Amino acid sequence: MKRIKYGVLFATLLFGSIAFTSCSTDKGEPSEANEEVKKEREELLAHVENEATWMADSLNFDALNMMTRVNEQLLEAMNKDPRFADNLKKVVTMLAARNALSNMKPVEAGSELAQMGYSAYIPIDISAFGVRVIFDEEGNYRFDPIEGLEFIFPATIEGYGATAYKWSIKNNGDWYESVSPVHLNGVRGLACVSRIPKSFTMTMSGLFDDKVVTMLKGVVNIHLDEDAESDYVSFEGNAFQVEGQLTSCLQGAAYGLPNGDGQLNISYGIDQTDRMNIGFDFTQHGRRVMDGNARMELPQKKTVVDQLTDFLLDRSRLGQEDNLLYLAQIFAGNRTDVTLNILDELTLSGTIDDGTQFCQALYDVKQQGQDSPMSADEFDGCVQRLNQACNFFLSCPHISQPVPFQWVAIQEDTKQDVQPALLFADNPEYIPLSELVGETTMDNIKKTHEATATAVGGAAGVSMQFISRLVQFMPLNIEEWEQTIR
Repeated sequence: MKRIKYGVLFATLLFGSIAFTSCSTDKGEPSEANEEVKKEREELLAHVENEATWMADSLNFDALNMMTRVNEQLLEAMNKDPRFADNLKKVVTMLAARNALSNMKPVEAGSELAQMGYSAYIPIDISAFGVRVIFDEEGNYRFDPIEGLEFIFPATIEGYGATAYKWSIKNNGDWYESVSPVHLNGVRGLACVSRIPKSFTMTMSGLFDDKVVTMLKGVVNIHLDEDAESDYVSFEGNAFQVEGQLTSCLQGAAYGLPNGDGQLNISYGIDQTDRMNIGFDFTQHGRRVMDGNARMELPQKKTVVDQLTDFLLDRSRLGQEDNLLYLAQIFAGNRTDVTLNILDELTLSGTIDDGTQFCQALYDVKQQGQDSPMSADEFDGCVQRLNQACNFFLSCPHISQPVPFQWVAIQEDTKQDVQPALLFADNPEYIPLSELVGETTMDNIKKTHEATATAVGGAAGVSMQFISRLVQFMPLNIEEWEQTIR
């Protein structure tokens, strides 16, 4: 049953760790091939320069960075009292269980539940939280009963001052139902009918000049394969798809705040062939900046889902273990097909053949920029292992063949780093991108990479912690419900 309940949480974890690599090809007579390669090289590099210029000049993460800092302060408030998660979970479970017991109903004769052998049932909606949490400046909190789930808290954001913020989460009122037995003293044949929302909304807002200003809106939709012959779904084997949309709708100019017009769509699911499918697209200023998808083989699908679930639920891991190393363990031996489109002009596509080696090599390269300096030979070995684990190509409109893409190790003063490199058919070696484009383009690429990595990486990390916290508040298995309603 965990598989669907936690499905909505997994996409965020998986998007932060994709990089790219590759191979080559020949064609035609040497002179004809060289001329054609020259034309296609010019075409590809023109796209690289144009896209790098637009992204460096146009992308703006001010609103996203502000929202990330707001969420960080909400997490700080939650973490000040080590009993907070357990206290909130007790309140959520008590309120939901009380509502559930008051709604215990007899099973109708001839119904599907009656055919299953049940005589009574309790409907339980896992998203009917019914709690508002209000924090003060010192991190103290109180609970108020409401519909849905709300967090109201003060935050001080450098450059924007201090004010009150609110996160609200609400079920949209439609759900799937699954059945499991409940062992309640004095009641025989009792079923728990768990209601899983088909859709729920999220809203983040702040109080500025005594007006409530909406900063972020979100909606999550869950799609399951339903059995035409049953009113209930089984969460153990169903294919499913989860789709989420986050829209930055902050119109803050009138309040001295940044404007936000970005939209992120994310999808995650497992299809009938037992493959994990992940997709996303991000738009800003009316342009689709980036979209991508990954299709992963899952030879041990339940192990993968359960380990991801454990990662989200185990608060002791939070901030103590690198996600890349954890992913390396989860996706051992799995092959992944990946495609990434940039501004509908450039496309990176290919495969990650060894997920373990790929994630481990990414981690080693990342550590070089932090607290584990390596020798030049050691660093080059890490980059080579990264390249060996995957096979990628770069393409754009009006060229006949994708160009092999790989990482190369470079030395900049005393620092070792990696840089993209391309393999054209008229040259036996990969050429670093800095030798193919001008200094301005390379500066734009670095500027965009640093801004994107900081904003998206920070937002993803904080989002994962927030999601983990939300999961800790919910009574998500039948044992927890039974302990409460006995």
